[in-house]
Amino acid sequence: MNTLISLPTDPRTIPGVESVANDDGKLFVRFKNGTDATVQRSPLSRFIHREAFDVYVPGTGGMFQVAPSKSPDEVIAMLGQMAAEEAKN
Repeated sequence: MNTLISLPTDPRTIPGVESVANDDGKLFVRFKNGTDATVQRSPLSRFIHREAFDVYVPGTGGMFQVAPSKSPDEVIAMLGQMAAEEAKN
């Protein structure tokens, strides 16, 4: 399924976000410090009957951590928090 992801707020408007690409049903967010996050529709969306997204963020040792089944508003809040944290470094 190649569905574009749309969120209630354009992630490009979050201070600290450098670029956003929407490809193959995933949203790729790059922060100004070079950190990346990936957002994709959660497979659980179909079963819980609401929009839900999995957010993949950098973890330790080059691995990614996943924040599963986030609402669109939670995704924007997470991206904003990540941008604020990255701006401190």
